[in-house]
Formats: sequence, C-alpha cells, structure tokens
Amino acid sequence: MKKPAWLVVGFIMLNLLSRQLAWAADFDFLNFAKQTILPCAHPTAPIEKAKLEFAKEPKEEGNLTKTRVKIFYEGWLKKNAMLVEIVLRKCCEGALLVKVEVLEESAGTGTMQCKYFSGGWFDIEPIQQDKTNGDRLKQR
Repeated sequence: MKKPAWLVVGFIMLNLLSRQLAWAADFDFLNFAKQTILPCAHPTAPIEKAKLEFAKEPKEEGNLTKTRVKIFYEGWLKKNAMLVEIVLRKCCEGALLVKVEVLEESAGTGTMQCKYFSGGWFDIEPIQQDKTNGDRLKQR
C-alpha cells in the first residue's frame, strides 16, 4: 500500500478506537456517587452538602473503567467520609453495568443493604428529577 493509503487506514482505526474508548468518558462517576451511592448507603445524609473527589482517577482496562471516589458527608453526630470503588463495564449493545465496593466508611451507621454493595453487576438506571423534593434526585 502506498503511504497515503496507510494514513487513511490509520486514521480510520484511530477514529474507531477513540469512539470505543470514549464510552466511559461520558459517564459522570462523581455525580453517580453523589446522587445514587450516597443516598442508597445513607438515606438521611444531605446530598447537597456532600463533597466528592477522586481518590484514584478513572482508568480504562479493556471494557472496564475503574475509579475510587471519596465522599465527604454530614452525619447526625459528625462529618463522615466513605471511599468507594466504582467499576463500570460496557456490555453488549452498549449497555452499561456498574459494580460498587465500599473500601472505607467512617460512620458506624447507614444501610449497607444498598443493592450496589452486593458484589454483582447492575444496570445503570436513569436518574430523574423527584417531583416531591426538587433538590434531590431519585432513581426510576
């Protein structure tokens, strides 16, 4: 093949690869942790006051993207922190699955019965605005 043909093939391959890897870049890990994980683990914690940061930036490994998020939130008696590992997996036909593991938790209370903490893979459910409480979000 001539040089221009290789450039075209290379450009096409690079374009396809970037589209394949961009799927996780569209997922907002911090928002997922704040709007889904925190209320699931600690339903009484005010999510609007929670602060979140990456303890480990998202890293892609094949069809998985792993990250660690530190969640700082106010409990009834003191300020608490929770460290969670979130693993995002692209499945067939573009479906996204998520698995969450609590690595650290400073509060002695809370409901660890959240489905995301069971160790399995779960579909990411769309988040919608709660009509009864406009500042909080809930899952369908």
